[in-house]
Amino acid sequence: MSEYHKANKQSTAKRNNVLSKNESGNLKQTLKDGFLDFCTAAGVVALYELMEEDVARVEEPKGKHIAEREAYRYGFESTSVTMAGTKIPIDRPRARTVDGQEVEIESLELARNNDLLYETALARMLHGLSS
Repeated sequence: MSEYHKANKQSTAKRNNVLSKNESGNLKQTLKDGFLDFCTAAGVVALYELMEEDVARVEEPKGKHIAEREAYRYGFESTSVTMAGTKIPIDRPRARTVDGQEVEIESLELARNNDLLYETALARMLHGLSS
């Protein structure tokens, strides 16, 4: 196995280890700390799963050399999303088409859509539930 593939495999394993920790014991501790923190942590875990599904859909199957492949994985990029009014740093997966164009991660774009947050806040204010 080449050094690049060893490093990439270790990076993926490290990221998956963080997710598995969050899914078990850390989520229980987060729930004890507060329900909003728990919901935010669960949202981040779910977002990682959705982003992986989006990338897998365009680059299937992972690790196979297929001439008809539409896209390939291109590492990770640090970014952030807003959840519960707080910017949360995440590492989003990247993918590129075979001609080098960045593939849009649909679930990330939905998570970044602040219009939903504003619409909810406006609806609550109009109904007298929040000020």
